[in-house]
Amino acid sequence: MEMIRLDRVTFCYREIPVLKEADLLMEQGDYVVLTGENGSGKSTLLKLILGERKPQKGQIRLLQKEILQALKEGKVGYVPQNSISQNASFPATVQEVMRTGLYRKVSRFQVGRERQICLDMLERLGMAETFHKKIGELSGGQQQRVMLARAMAGDPKLLILDEPTAGVDAVSVETLYRLLEEWNKEGLTILLVTHDDPAECKGATKILRMKQGRITEV
Repeated sequence: MEMIRLDRVTFCYREIPVLKEADLLMEQGDYVVLTGENGSGKSTLLKLILGERKPQKGQIRLLQKEILQALKEGKVGYVPQNSISQNASFPATVQEVMRTGLYRKVSRFQVGRERQICLDMLERLGMAETFHKKIGELSGGQQQRVMLARAMAGDPKLLILDEPTAGVDAVSVETLYRLLEEWNKEGLTILLVTHDDPAECKGATKILRMKQGRITEV
């Protein structure tokens, strides 16, 4: 099954091309790492895939559907860039943050299941003891693991991560890459955008690079 498909996608900011007839194909079970220099268009690519921008030319399909329809079905998990800094003064608890990842998955008749789903995922990430803490009280590495747990709590088929290791300690980075490898082996499709050395992403099935508006395999 095709999870992400870009066909000759072109996108410009104020007539300055960022993507130039870019192609991309990700299939179910892929673990793709996308690298590239600052300004190469990686974040713009993710905005296009997530429906936040529309290409001037070309077509994008997500889970073989129109983007908004695929997102509406709740099968895509997303960990945004700089999610840690956004949480610094946020007053919500870890439990409340986690529940926002379940609003499409748990009906009002199943609210009692939310707590257990959240706890189970936090426990897998070694974060169960933070359940009632304020998100802003946690370290950067802990916050990022909570955001990852939030994305995974909805049981996505596709997980997209935008620079998830920025500002995170080495131990948390190692934990992240270990978990991603495990989840991929369990069937999760992953698109990871990073400045890190792709060699650190053990288990990745494909390394791609963005350069001059195009996506090429390394």
